[in-house]
Amino acid sequence: MTAHVSCVSGLDARQVRDVRDHFRHSGLRLPTIDYHIDDRGQLIRATSSGWAEWDSRAIATAASCRACSVHRDLIRCLDQYASSGWDSDLLVTLPPGVSGTTVLDAVEAVPEAGPRPVGYAIGSIMTVIDPGTLTATLRSTETLAEKGFCLGYGDLTCGRLLVEDLLLSDCYILAHDGPDRAGLELGVELAHHLAPQSRATALTSASSAGPLPLPTLEYRFDQLEVTWRASAGAVVMPLVADGRRVRTHLASTRRPLHPARLRAALGELTAGSVWARGRIWAASVPDRKFGMTVIGHCVDFADGGPWLADRPGSIESTTDTEGLLNWQDDCGDRGTWLAFTGEAVDPARIDACLAGCELTDDELGFGAARWRELDDPLQLRSVICAHCPNHQADPAS
Repeated sequence: MTAHVSCVSGLDARQVRDVRDHFRHSGLRLPTIDYHIDDRGQLIRATSSGWAEWDSRAIATAASCRACSVHRDLIRCLDQYASSGWDSDLLVTLPPGVSGTTVLDAVEAVPEAGPRPVGYAIGSIMTVIDPGTLTATLRSTETLAEKGFCLGYGDLTCGRLLVEDLLLSDCYILAHDGPDRAGLELGVELAHHLAPQSRATALTSASSAGPLPLPTLEYRFDQLEVTWRASAGAVVMPLVADGRRVRTHLASTRRPLHPARLRAALGELTAGSVWARGRIWAASVPDRKFGMTVIGHCVDFADGGPWLADRPGSIESTTDTEGLLNWQDDCGDRGTWLAFTGEAVDPARIDACLAGCELTDDELGFGAARWRELDDPLQLRSVICAHCPNHQADPAS
């Protein structure tokens, strides 16, 4: 038998608590493991069903990493429940600064059921968003550590954690009590561009956001989709990219990018957007694709592995559907695809800026051996080495 584990995460403890109470009021008598922080900064685990609390205890001090503590404790709880044959579905609510990834990892880490009658699967990943502060959160450079949320991955910005959680989510919940009507409407539209795959819901207090349904627990988590959305270089965007106030623009080129020109153009390229993401073909490391993520003013690169065109073997036997769909005879699946989301996105300016980063005809004629000798101002070679310790760095690195 399989029991489903669902979770609720967010950056505001009160809003997460309101979602928990909403499910209680709705008559959902689902056993809940509620992780929260008490007045002394201790991490508390409270278990309940409906309004009946079964147990409440401190599991970590204020100096402990919240994410690590929740991860370890949840594995123990799930393992004990499975061993006892308890087959009820569960709802887990998380303290601010702890990602839904923690619950995913914990469920995967629970020992296989074997002779035990119960195994676990993810039911739903839900993220609480305050639409009134969403734009400011994405633009802010404030880290989780500076916010006082956690120590484990405290160098992440709050916006980065929120976007990463939304990439996992099959449902987001809007919660807002403030008077800023204009900011609220902007945040509601922006949330759709950030998580177009998710079911949009709202608490009663956010009903002014529009005719959205109240949150319900529906098991819509899809591991394959999540794996793709969270992969380096994935481009997630809504089917209708032009909204009333928010726009998402997809820019692309099938020429390699000059790393120094791209580095110099990053500010202009991302101006007007709060989230940019996708993959790039950098001439300095031409055989690998790199995921690029820009949230607010924070830029990150990740190694996406070799291009399909640079992998050994026949492309006819590949399972890389994306590589096949993007295949061209002259460049294979190599290229740059970047999506920019924001209220002031200018497609013409972005396209012109990206075109200015392309290798010229003369530079293309130099060939890959010369491209590899280019400087690496984006430190892409070090990104490869961090991802793959056995990678042999280019001579120029």
